[in-house]
Amino acid sequence: MSRIVPVYVRIEPPIKWPLWFDNEALDAEDITVISDDLKAEGFKLSALFVASTDWCSIKDCYVWLSQESLEEFRRRAKDYCAWLRSELGEGYAVHAVTGSVSVSGHAEIISESRLRETEGLWHAHQCPTS
Repeated sequence: MSRIVPVYVRIEPPIKWPLWFDNEALDAEDITVISDDLKAEGFKLSALFVASTDWCSIKDCYVWLSQESLEEFRRRAKDYCAWLRSELGEGYAVHAVTGSVSVSGHAEIISESRLRETEGLWHAHQCPTS
């Protein structure tokens, strides 16, 4: 019986490559186990997070620019992770992520399994602006 390889989707700017396999040989961006289109979409998902957020220097973390930005990121992350699962197949366990917002309005990347806890919730950023 072959071992299932965990795959972690991590959106952590300034890192642009969002996939980390529990197998060092596969961590490189030029891995051959996924299509070039899926690789490109991974970079686009990381870029979307950057474009959809701003930096809160008070708390040293990101904030969503709008509720629509959060919802767009959630949709694209869900599509990306489903595509990743489909391409990788049964030998891999994809640990998918989604976007969330804290009570103080800060952007969070959480496990997709926790989506129902925060789905549809919005909290405006509450830190003073200057």
